[in-house]
Amino acid sequence: MRKIEKPVEIEQGDSFKVILSKYGALGLDKQENLSELIGDLEGQLDIEKGVLTFSDDISFNVQILGFFNEEAKKWSWAWDNES
Repeated sequence: MRKIEKPVEIEQGDSFKVILSKYGALGLDKQENLSELIGDLEGQLDIEKGVLTFSDDISFNVQILGFFNEEAKKWSWAWDNES
């Protein structure tokens, strides 16, 4: 069941740690909602179209932010990759 999302409220005196906690909780909530929606379905990524599809009626537009090279143990941003 999808939850109604409340906006994250940041107060003027909030420290970085408090802000990170608020957005971390929001991110975890979103991850749990996605998990409930897709279950054990495997996604198919079409990089050319920018679409991640789990079934005929479950697909999402995506934007690749970067990738992690396991061999080199290095993260690279998408805009820093010429290939």
